[in-house]
Amino acid sequence: TCRIEEPLVGRVMSKSALAHFCKAEDHGKKATWPVKWTCRIEDAHGASVQVVVWNEAARDFWGAVQVGDCVVVEQYNLRESRLRADADTAAGAGGGAPRLEAMVNHSNPPGSIRTLGRQSLLARSAKLFHALR
Repeated sequence: TCRIEEPLVGRVMSKSALAHFCKAEDHGKKATWPVKWTCRIEDAHGASVQVVVWNEAARDFWGAVQVGDCVVVEQYNLRESRLRADADTAAGAGGGAPRLEAMVNHSNPPGSIRTLGRQSLLARSAKLFHALR
């Protein structure tokens, strides 16, 4: 796992439901909000990454992020995926690089997911277009 300073920017292609991850007898010991959710974001080139949002961050950002939104993920940790399907895909015919997950937490570092409104996207696109000319 390594901390990444560069933001991830992409469109939300899928989003899971909230998932509770600890037993009743563990409640309050491991995390105040023992929930998580995931989403897969994709950039303009079709590259995608799984984003896993944990605990209080899951509570704070779940309702704000919808499939189809353009988002900026900041202050996250990157690790190899622990999902079996991702490991099988990476190890399939022809091999391939391991799949990566961006981990967003409420601390160490405190991560965030911001949605970019349509006007913001149009303004950024216009600036980029003029800079390339």
